[in-house]
Amino acid sequence: QALPTPPLPPASAGGAAAPTPRTPAPPPPPSRQPAGPPDASQRPQVLTPAELMKRHLRKKANLKLVEAREDLLAAMESLAAAQWGDVETALDAYDTLARQMDDLGLPVEGEAWAERLVISKKGGGSHFNDEDLALASRAHARASALYDFAIRARQLRQRAANVTALSAALEANPSLSRDKRIARLHEAVHAAVKLYRETLEAGAADADQRRFDEAGIPGALQPFGDQLLAALPALAHGAYAIAADELSSLRREAPSSQRFRASRVATIARQALAVHIDLCAQLEHLKHATPDAVSQEQAELENAITEADALVGDHEEAELDDTV
Repeated sequence: QALPTPPLPPASAGGAAAPTPRTPAPPPPPSRQPAGPPDASQRPQVLTPAELMKRHLRKKANLKLVEAREDLLAAMESLAAAQWGDVETALDAYDTLARQMDDLGLPVEGEAWAERLVISKKGGGSHFNDEDLALASRAHARASALYDFAIRARQLRQRAANVTALSAALEANPSLSRDKRIARLHEAVHAAVKLYRETLEAGAADADQRRFDEAGIPGALQPFGDQLLAALPALAHGAYAIAADELSSLRREAPSSQRFRASRVATIARQALAVHIDLCAQLEHLKHATPDAVSQEQAELENAITEADALVGDHEEAELDDTV
């Protein structure tokens, strides 16, 4: 029996058969992102361009460390055996060490050296053996202690220098009024005392000092803190000088015009007195002696306030009498 003949396509208007529609081509497959190592689900991770760049830089840094292996081991052995005679020698040694290790690709303030040097070989094993990593651990413990000591010692020393120079720097700025200059000096008292306490009275201060001792760092941070406390009276002197200049100007005024200046002098003197009172309280709390000059200035400021207030009161009484 003959098979059925399929139907012919419908004829066009001119009698010709209509063309068969063409099947569209399938879309191209999506591009695949580079995959990283599988995660916990055993599926490859898709890395972003930033992650790819980070991986590339890490490999490049690893290659630098491997190539510098002998220099790294020599530097760490030298650090582990180093002896520093005094604090300044230790600080200079840190500067040299920091530059050297940065150049070798193993900065002091980066990862723990024993962890950073775990660099696998392609054929298995590690470029740095267990003995190398043990040396790295000992050397980095000493380097990190030296780093922390150097940073804190220099912070205290620099703040002391800034405190000493602040009054002159403020005076050289014509845009600052006298009351704002005193306010800046007062703020500097609080900032300096805060740094002192955070460095030398924090809960970890004793533990840090033990770590410095174990690292063989001579001396302690306390002398740097004492240097800062010894600089603080310069802030009180600066505030007193501003108030004293205001009082001197008031005394040169004619009696008829003193009324306009006396109130401002009293305000400035009270600001300066607040600096002295606060400074003395902070030094007493820190068991640091207050210089006699600061105490004398405080007494003079109290007298200046009394004098200025009296002038204000006299002129107010005179105005009242004129009104009556």
